[in-house]
Amino acid sequence: MRSKAMIAALVASAAVTTGSLAVGAGAASAQIASGHYTYTMYYPDGATVISYPVIVRGDRIYLSGQRSWHDIVPTKRGGAYTLEDLTRYNFWRSGNGYVGKAYIWRIPPSPSVTSRVTLTPR
Repeated sequence: MRSKAMIAALVASAAVTTGSLAVGAGAASAQIASGHYTYTMYYPDGATVISYPVIVRGDRIYLSGQRSWHDIVPTKRGGAYTLEDLTRYNFWRSGNGYVGKAYIWRIPPSPSVTSRVTLTPR
């Protein structure tokens, strides 16, 4: 009888431990690391459209000398932000920087409205 009680206690303990681990795990999310970057946007043929310095601090990106910022939403692979509720930027980790797409917000991404973008550490 004593062994049944021990087994029951072990099973209950394992269930509690497993349950607490499952509850504490949560969804994985990444973030664009804080630092100084060069932002570059490219034409479909690979030529550079524009390139300028940006700073990422926490979940904020500061564009080319501006005091205002845009909030970055962490995603599973990097982060995203929306500029003036018009252009959406999605970035994911690639090497020591980030690559991604910029497209007109609320319009399905297609080659005619999508640009390749990068954040390269300076």
